[in-house]
Amino acid sequence: MIRNCVKRMKKSVVLVIADPKDPNVKVLNECMSSLRDGTVFHLGNDVESLRDAAEEADIVVHGTFAGGKAKVIEELYPVMKKNLKWVHSLSTGVDGLVPHLKNCPGDYVVSNAKGAFSSSLAYVRFSFFSFLSL
Repeated sequence: MIRNCVKRMKKSVVLVIADPKDPNVKVLNECMSSLRDGTVFHLGNDVESLRDAAEEADIVVHGTFAGGKAKVIEELYPVMKKNLKWVHSLSTGVDGLVPHLKNCPGDYVVSNAKGAFSSSLAYVRFSFFSFLSL
């Protein structure tokens, strides 16, 4: 029964807010390419490069450690608000997101990578990308 429901779920469209030229993006690309469930990722750090994908996006991942500009989320919010379900920060806090998300009222989850820098980093990364594969 659960398996049938999962198969019928719409595949996620994920905006990854990060600087494509940042060396840390290599890790993000490895994670994104390992997911073979049909999830669609769009990587960018400005409104122009993400505007078209934003309308369908239901997840936003903010890569602070990869030069991600949180302001982009706020600027794209009017286009994303219809489908947005989750905003995830790859840092341990959401301090950099709060000033921008306070201007984006809606019914979506905000999470962070608390504990990701402990010995369980591999587990956190696995869990995050496994969740996306549902």
